[in-house]
Amino acid sequence: MSQTRLLLVRHGQTTANRDRIVQGQNDTSLTELGREMAAQVATKLGQLCGADRPPVTYVSPLTRTRTTLDCITKTLGWHLTPTVDPRLMEIHFGQLAGRPSAEIRPTIMAYKQHPERRYPGGESSNDLHQRVLAFLRDVVQDHPRQTVLAVTHFGVIETALRHYLKIPLDTPVQPDHTTVYCVQFNGSNTPQVVEK
Repeated sequence: MSQTRLLLVRHGQTTANRDRIVQGQNDTSLTELGREMAAQVATKLGQLCGADRPPVTYVSPLTRTRTTLDCITKTLGWHLTPTVDPRLMEIHFGQLAGRPSAEIRPTIMAYKQHPERRYPGGESSNDLHQRVLAFLRDVVQDHPRQTVLAVTHFGVIETALRHYLKIPLDTPVQPDHTTVYCVQFNGSNTPQVVEK
């Protein structure tokens, strides 16, 4: 029986989030509010893990997640050696990245209804789904009876929540910047998911 506990955290607000620009795999910086959000998450993680018990940690290669993790570790005084895992990157929107979200939201929603279609110059929802599920399988296999923190992105958390909670594509899922999504694997096919 695994008993692995996975804590999924989205990066803090970025300049692109603030300006309502689609980021995808473009690198963007945290705003001051984004750093404050990371500190709020740190408080929750300290309560979940104990300040003296840092979890096994994975992080997306993008700057916004690494900066978020830096803010968390400084707040808690954790000394971590995180594993940088490209499977935790946001979906690659290709040519749509960098454009105003209001302008291309209908296009993104249309692509979500056809998960096999790749964004021009990017990847498909199925591509994202496959790499996220591969990461989740590896976490459960490699870290039995451990707590694992993954600092990642909207699309990765959305994919995990849809998978575990069986949320249909036409139902919105909105992972925010200050929630810790706690996935408790207990050896069954359906882990428990709790928002903190």
